[in-house]
Amino acid sequence: MSSTLSKLHCTCEKYCNGGEWVSRATWFRHANDRTNNNISGFQPSWVPPVEQAADSSAGSQDSSGGDGNGVRDSFEDDRDDHWQPHHEPNTASEQSPDDDSDLAPDPGNLREAQEESDSPTRTPSVGSPSPEPHDDASAAGSEDGSEPLPTSNPWSDPNFTPNVEELQDSLNFIRALRNASLDNGDLSEHYLIRLRNPPTHELRVDNPDELYSLKQYIASENASEKTYMKFAQNHNHRYRENPMLSLDQVKSRVAEWSGVVPIENDMCPNSCLAYAGPFRELDRCSHCGQSRYRQLSAQNPRQERKSQQNFYTIPLGPQLQALMRSPESAHRMNYRYAHTEEVLEELRKNGGKIHTYNDIFHGSEYLQAYIRGDIKPNDFVVMFSMDGAELVKDKGSNCWIGIYVVMDLAPDTRYLKISVLKAFFLPGPNSPVHMDSFMFPSLHHIAGIQKEGLAIWNAAANTSYLSQDQTVQMALLVSI
Repeated sequence: MSSTLSKLHCTCEKYCNGGEWVSRATWFRHANDRTNNNISGFQPSWVPPVEQAADSSAGSQDSSGGDGNGVRDSFEDDRDDHWQPHHEPNTASEQSPDDDSDLAPDPGNLREAQEESDSPTRTPSVGSPSPEPHDDASAAGSEDGSEPLPTSNPWSDPNFTPNVEELQDSLNFIRALRNASLDNGDLSEHYLIRLRNPPTHELRVDNPDELYSLKQYIASENASEKTYMKFAQNHNHRYRENPMLSLDQVKSRVAEWSGVVPIENDMCPNSCLAYAGPFRELDRCSHCGQSRYRQLSAQNPRQERKSQQNFYTIPLGPQLQALMRSPESAHRMNYRYAHTEEVLEELRKNGGKIHTYNDIFHGSEYLQAYIRGDIKPNDFVVMFSMDGAELVKDKGSNCWIGIYVVMDLAPDTRYLKISVLKAFFLPGPNSPVHMDSFMFPSLHHIAGIQKEGLAIWNAAANTSYLSQDQTVQMALLVSI
């Protein structure tokens, strides 16, 4: 994707030699070295006017008095004073609307102005009418012949069609996620019924032979599949009366016991894209031209077509259900709710201040979402992360792995290997090109759960609950 799609054009001579595409933060830092501070360049959404944003920032220091009833009222009253970044008064806020100097405020003030709930320049939500932009901002670029900034968000228009191919692909994936549901996902009917009706009892493996095979399978997790198969062969040769399960049998038992089953999707053998979402019907990679399927044999031209490369996605919902099926694990998953209530109590007692910040649940964005009810006690908060990994040293074994870190667990537990949930595995050795397509099966599943809800049986409380109004949501934090 073009590097200028979300950047601004800086004309300062000191750093950009009279014209470079830079990030928004860099554009503001170069303001004093630039003679023309008009914003020019493509932006996907409306930008607050410079003078109005500064005025809103200056006015954000005012706080309204609360009635003192409850921790939420106390926090709502004090959060603007204690949680928003403090900035010195900006000279731009003291200018009259007729002043042509058009000084650029600090980026923090812009964000503060956007987040201020009663500010006239608050960033509009998707699909809502956009405020009238400032004359200087709407006329930006008139001197250099560029187009004025858009006054509304075109991405919210269902009939909007970008001219750039990469943007069109991204928009198609966004629209596909908006139409996502569990019924049009990749889970089989059997496991979809299991997802909607999870077991309401603890997992117990009563068959000693099956339990023995399961323990051996877990013990060989760092070895190859051939290791388990050879071990089972030797065991069955010696103990014919108590045979071990084959590799396929033990995998089938694990999937049935846990409800966690991988979703297989085709991908380009060069790791350009995944044949998922809007790319599902392609027969050839649109990036490198490689065929999706292996060449059919001339002796058997009617044989079923097989893809050249596949990757696996592990759906999140069944993994969260499995975590709540154990009393010990379900109790550990209560950390986020208990700790959040402690933080809110500290805010109430200390006038909206927190003395020690040591977890994401001390952040204003999370606490405000919790107070608004966007994140509820029975919700799950997970962080998604992905990166490349070299499986074997000094060999071409690179692959890409996606994971979920369950933030509902305590910090000393959530990052342990046993607590980290798997999202997907992409075989190498090439790095993925169109990452949206590889992430689509994971995000499609999460979007379906957010719409329908996730049935949970809490083994610690021995209670079942089903979200019918998105009570069980996923707050997804992305780290790449």
